Amino acid sequence: MRMSLSPRCGGYAFAAMLILVWWAGTASNVLARGQIPSPGDVLLALTDDPRLFINAIFKTVRQTMIAFAIGAAAGLTLGLCHGVFPTLRNTTGPCIEGLRPLPSIALIPIAIVFVGMGDSLNVTIAAFACAWPIFINTHDGVKGINPLLFDTAFTIGITRRRLFQSVILQAALPMAMTGLRIGLGIAFAVEVSVEMVIPKTGIGALATTAALSGHNALLYATIAAAAMTGLMLNQAFRWTEFALLRNYGPQWSKRT
Repeated sequence: MRMSLSPRCGGYAFAAMLILVWWAGTASNVLARGQIPSPGDVLLALTDDPRLFINAIFKTVRQTMIAFAIGAAAGLTLGLCHGVFPTLRNTTGPCIEGLRPLPSIALIPIAIVFVGMGDSLNVTIAAFACAWPIFINTHDGVKGINPLLFDTAFTIGITRRRLFQSVILQAALPMAMTGLRIGLGIAFAVEVSVEMVIPKTGIGALATTAALSGHNALLYATIAAAAMTGLMLNQAFRWTEFALLRNYGPQWSKRT
């Protein structure tokens, strides 16, 4: 996998510059140390009890992946069906368009009624949120297939099952992968958000606990840990995307 070093190094340099400005601001008291701790204080909070962060991140990532799997299954299935069957699209389209704009966090009271206050609540809300970009991108991927592909397939007498496997799935895969990558990020963000609203376990609950206790260094440390976790999840999915789409042309194989 060949990657250009200059853009990546430029990103790291910009991040280092922001940290340097942050450190200079706290050292010169331009930034109030009581509200914004120094990078050193945040690093100390991160390394003071590593198991605390590891356990919280593990719980958040585990529930994120469960929610992502559920949302991906729903989004891919619904997107493929909507793209292939116009009758289904016309029948259920208004209901879907009514549900899609709903803020996922606003569904917490309803979800509590059906699934309770346990881990299922976080998974349900995150799965609902991440299913929509997967559905939209998969649907658009199917709708964007060149009609000539269908005409050619029917001309050579291909079966409907083979048509679905060899034409529809293959042609819709790039757009579906984009939806999956966006959905994974949304699932993680919503999972952390629900943990903050209903703090039980996870990195979001740890951030809320730190904020309520006035431990600002720990609060910023949890935010940094969440950001790094999200970055690693996104990069891991990009590698998966590269492996699956490297034969689809340079516009897809270079997206790492």
